[in-house]
Amino acid sequence: MAKKNEIIVKITCVIAAFVLWLYISNTENPSMDYVIKNVPVTLVNDDRLQESDLALLPNQDLSVSLSVKGTLAEVYSSKKDQFSIVADLSYYALKKGENKIPVILKSSPNNIQILNKDNLYITLYLDDVVEKTVPVKVSLSTKVKDGFENFSAVSKPDSVVVSGAATYVDKVAYAEASVKLDSFTYDLNKKVTLTAKEANGESISDEYITIKPSNVDVSVPINVVKTAKVNIKTTGELGNNLNLVSITSNPAEVKYAFNVSTSVNVTEIDTEPIDLSKVKTNTAVLKVKLKTGDNIHFVDSDGTVTVTIKADSMMSKKFSIPISVVNDSGYTYNLGITSKEITLQGFESVINKINNSNLKLVLDMSKAKGEGDQTLSCTLENLPDEVSAPNQDELNIKVNLTKK
Repeated sequence: MAKKNEIIVKITCVIAAFVLWLYISNTENPSMDYVIKNVPVTLVNDDRLQESDLALLPNQDLSVSLSVKGTLAEVYSSKKDQFSIVADLSYYALKKGENKIPVILKSSPNNIQILNKDNLYITLYLDDVVEKTVPVKVSLSTKVKDGFENFSAVSKPDSVVVSGAATYVDKVAYAEASVKLDSFTYDLNKKVTLTAKEANGESISDEYITIKPSNVDVSVPINVVKTAKVNIKTTGELGNNLNLVSITSNPAEVKYAFNVSTSVNVTEIDTEPIDLSKVKTNTAVLKVKLKTGDNIHFVDSDGTVTVTIKADSMMSKKFSIPISVVNDSGYTYNLGITSKEITLQGFESVINKINNSNLKLVLDMSKAKGEGDQTLSCTLENLPDEVSAPNQDELNIKVNLTKK
């Protein structure tokens, strides 16, 4: 029971306090001091900045705190937008850096006293206005349709002027025109809005700087891509007893492109002529330019190919060649051997391919003159072209003949 009475007493006290507050607020209405924070300040005559070649740096707090006095009801009912506060820039000598500017209270709610109206300031941070010319870079995203390519994009103009606060203008390295290609098969021409960029690719907001002109005309020629065989052209002949084995190009084919507005059909692209008379070694590797026709350019190539020339030189090698006897009907003969070593001479690539079994020494007995020991000359048959037996004595064979 005692606890219940205690609760009733507390509730009665709260109600009594509230009633007393209402009485005081509505009857006595006492005055009070209060601080209203972040009341916005409006800049007037800010064209003075331009006349002084100065710019207002962004992200500044242009507000003040007002110390006010008034009745309880009036103070609590006042709003920030009921105060008109201005900073008139025409009255002051402005400079780069920090500028402390007095502000003027133009209007405020009735019955509200502004205690600090004669001691209100804002701080403006200003920078020199500068301008400079920067290049325009076209950024292409995505790719054209397979079998086509986008050629070098062209911007008109190719440079623009950026101006504004030096802090930001100094950071601008170029102006970017971003173009998206999505399966285009024809020349692209469009007007593109520019974005200021730092050297690392970071964007600079147009809130901080001005670009003139703010957009450019971008054209992107679209080209058809085809493949052609590399045709190696040569002049002269190999010297120094060299024989051409092979001549190859790497790559053997190249891609070329031409604008969709033209008609081109090239199946072979010639190299510039290679003078073989200047090749002095068995293997020569040369970088050779390709001849380009009108209206085409190479894709993924610097316009050259690597040509490898392989040659071989003269060499001599001994072969054991079997002896075949013909026209022996009138004699009985004794050779003492069935084969003989013969020195053959020719280019290495040919000599190394010779198979002994395909060669034979033919001894014609019809050349014999009577009986007894004689030396007869053999004929070497099935000898490959460009191969010779320079030592004729090796073709002679001693034979003993007896009439049958």
